[in-house]
Amino acid sequence: MSVRLVILVCAALACVITSPPDAKAGLVYLSLDPPGSVASQATAISGSNAVGYYSNGSITQGFLFDGSTYTTISYPGAISTNTRGISGSNIVGIYEDASGNFHGYLYNGVYSSIDVPGATYTETTGVSGNNIIGNSQPGNGHYSGFILNGSTFKTVYVPGSFNTIAYAVSGNNVAGTGIWAFLYNGSSYLTINPPGATCSAAVSVSGNNVVGFYKTGGTNFHGFLYNGSDFITLDVPGATSTQATGVYGNNVVGFFTDGTGTRSFLYDGSTYTTLDYPESTLTVATAIDGSNVVGYYLDAKGQTHGFEYQSAAVPEPSSLTLLSIGAVGMIGYAWRRRYRNKPAAASS
Repeated sequence: MSVRLVILVCAALACVITSPPDAKAGLVYLSLDPPGSVASQATAISGSNAVGYYSNGSITQGFLFDGSTYTTISYPGAISTNTRGISGSNIVGIYEDASGNFHGYLYNGVYSSIDVPGATYTETTGVSGNNIIGNSQPGNGHYSGFILNGSTFKTVYVPGSFNTIAYAVSGNNVAGTGIWAFLYNGSSYLTINPPGATCSAAVSVSGNNVVGFYKTGGTNFHGFLYNGSDFITLDVPGATSTQATGVYGNNVVGFFTDGTGTRSFLYDGSTYTTLDYPESTLTVATAIDGSNVVGYYLDAKGQTHGFEYQSAAVPEPSSLTLLSIGAVGMIGYAWRRRYRNKPAAASS
């Protein structure tokens, strides 16, 4: 997936946008490589705690990095474990058992398997406080989302859709894609249908702010921000494709493709800042919390590494922060093939 950001809020704003500056001076990039890792990706962050997954060459496992120490997240008896989201001490993801079946899980010091009753496949994709979201398949070829609060499952399914995929949660708000991008508040669905779009997905939410991406034809994407009343297209100046992947308050991250390759961006409501891990050939931001951004990059040898980027402090929003997106992209279900041996590289 690729990302460019140009904000088209009112024609007046469009005329003042210039090329995004590079983030260099006064900023800190950390490569996130758990011991023994041959490939890694960071998927979510909550405060100073970043999570992701890595391959040691034979098995994929999750990890938690608290700023100084790595903790391996590996569901007992699993042949692979992927970490998707974090909220405080709660970590969620998906694991594959020895029989090749997939289950969601919660880890908060102890592991708990999460399986939607009657489903043949369950994954957990995000967590906000005690609300856990994910997706399941009951064996009929259709996917539907769910919200789990304690022991009670609630189905998330956009009426009339073939599949409904829940990507992100903030408090009681769930973002995802059905027929189009949607925001579900626990009782009703709000369709986010960009003008001229042929498909769209909402992949991150912070309070009432929702971000994602859409197509208008062809293979290139446009990012978007929806703030509850206004729809804003996000296209990084000079980019051929842009995807927004994370939001915290009014700050948006994502990635874009231009003539030089695929890089990431941070948008603060007025300025696009390019995020480009030093000496990397590709940089993809997946999530943001406060002033910290996580994602992954490719080095000159083509090896994938997770990263954390720390910038100047960002004021904390009053609403709960989105704390996850698992694998970036519309197709969260290629996981079962792509993550058994190593994290997948980004596509542009």
